[in-house]
Amino acid sequence: MSNGRRMNPITIGKIFSLLLVFSLAFVYLPDIVDAQAGGIGVSNDPPSMVDVFVDDHNGLIMVHISLRDLNGWSDIYNITLVVLDGNGHEICNITYKQYTDLNARIAVIDWVETTGNYLDEDNSVYLPYHIGEWEDNSIDPIGLNVSFALTQFSGDVIKIDAYDMKEARCGYQGPFSADYEIPPYFDEDVNVPIGISFMAALLGAGFIVYRRLNSNKLAKLIETGK
Repeated sequence: MSNGRRMNPITIGKIFSLLLVFSLAFVYLPDIVDAQAGGIGVSNDPPSMVDVFVDDHNGLIMVHISLRDLNGWSDIYNITLVVLDGNGHEICNITYKQYTDLNARIAVIDWVETTGNYLDEDNSVYLPYHIGEWEDNSIDPIGLNVSFALTQFSGDVIKIDAYDMKEARCGYQGPFSADYEIPPYFDEDVNVPIGISFMAALLGAGFIVYRRLNSNKLAKLIETGK
C-alpha cells in the first residue's frame, strides 16, 4: 500500500479555479485598460453603423456616414467608401483615415483617393458627437459623423467598410442614390481575440477535469459501499 498522500478533489478544483482567474486576468487586463482610455470602457467593442444616406448639396454628392464605437470615436481606424458601376467595376475608392497605421496613437486625419478623381476634400468633413443614452458615461464622444463630398458622377452601388484599431469591422452596401429610402444592409465582422479562444479551451479542459474528479469520487463511494 502506498503511503503517499493523495490530493483532495476539492483542493484540485480550487487550484484550477485560481489558475483560470489569473489566466483570464493576464489575457484581458491590457484590453480593459486600453478601452477605458476613451468611450465608456467596453473592451473589444466593434464599430457599428448608425446611419448612411446620400444627398445632393450645392452641386455636390454628399455621402453621410454615422458610426458608433463604445471605445470612443478615436478608436475608429478608417472608413472606406467604394462606388461601383452597373457592371460591378470600381469607379471610386476613397478612404477617410484617422491614423497612419494601426500602431499609431496620435490621430492624423487624411483623405486618400485611390480610384477616380471625385473627392472634394475641402467640403468633406468629420464630426465626433455624443449619443444620448451613453452621453453621461462616456469620456469621449462615441459617435462619429463623416461626410464624403464628391463631384457629380454616375454610379450604381456604394460599399462602405469601417475598421477600428483592433481591426474589427462593420459595413454597408446599398444603391448610390439620394432617392433610396429602403432600409440599408448593415453587417459586422467582429475579430475574436486570441484570449477568447484560450478561454474556451481552458473552460473546456476544466469541465473535463471536473467530470473526471466527480466520476472518480462516485466510483470510490460505490466501492466503499460494497
